[in-house]
Amino acid sequence: MSEEYMFVVKDLSKGTTKRGSPFYSLMLSNETEGTVSAKVWEIREEIKRGSVYHFYGKWQTYQGNRQFVVENYDLIKDQISPQKLSDMAGVKSVSVSVFDEMIKILEEIDGTNEAHVFTKNVLMKHKDKIISAPAAKSIHHNFPGGLMLHLYEVGMISMMIGGFFSNTPIVKDSYGKIDNGLLLSGGLLHDIGKIETYTHNALPEYTDVGLLEGHIPIGYALIKEELEEQKMDEMFKSKLLHIMLSHHERQEWGSPVAPMFIEAQLVHYADQISSKVATFDSIFTDDTHDGNWTDFNRNLNRSLFKE
Repeated sequence: MSEEYMFVVKDLSKGTTKRGSPFYSLMLSNETEGTVSAKVWEIREEIKRGSVYHFYGKWQTYQGNRQFVVENYDLIKDQISPQKLSDMAGVKSVSVSVFDEMIKILEEIDGTNEAHVFTKNVLMKHKDKIISAPAAKSIHHNFPGGLMLHLYEVGMISMMIGGFFSNTPIVKDSYGKIDNGLLLSGGLLHDIGKIETYTHNALPEYTDVGLLEGHIPIGYALIKEELEEQKMDEMFKSKLLHIMLSHHERQEWGSPVAPMFIEAQLVHYADQISSKVATFDSIFTDDTHDGNWTDFNRNLNRSLFKE
């Protein structure tokens, strides 16, 4: 006997059977069942990510894991409130106090530092978008407020790493002093282009401009425009713009230039730490596998150990 559930489609992929028939692999979610894996072997009509459906089918065990086999489905055409969609998708909630903490840190470390003043003004100008934007469509920090949390993490990690190496003979003897004003500004601003890259909802998608331009060029252009209005040290301007361009480190990862000074390299590593920890968290949260190991993750190219 078929069971009926109302699920939001968190993710999906389309495949083809050995006989050449198309099918869907779905990641579904609601408040009671959590995240579940599902298969649709007979496609009646296109299924869309982020939409809510009535699904009819049966549970089965496949390779030791629980899976819902969909026999029929109907799109729910009534408008679902953003809060209901967030609850169904199990979206994380991020307090706006994270944004307040970023501003507080800029003020407390050195409220007169021109880099900190500039960064504070940019963050305040774009506050509404920063606190509602995701940092990605999937993989890490892919929820409203995710960008705010990611910027905070990268800023704090950059400062911690910079503080450590500022006191080591290797940096002191060969480089001199790490510019903590530049480091914190670069960490807090590096991904600001993402305010225009993704939709600001529970299950984000790329915007047209996000697909056409990408978050690095968008963020570079935004910060360059803001800097043009400032009477600041020209080398600081150039270095901050370099961080905007280089924080992915490699061209194949989206950066047109590689980091060419210590502060830029540290922001890249801080970005990696924040995103990788959040990626692990996302995989563990959405995993539907029984046992000690998660499903194989294509982004990390490995399964993760849970115990």
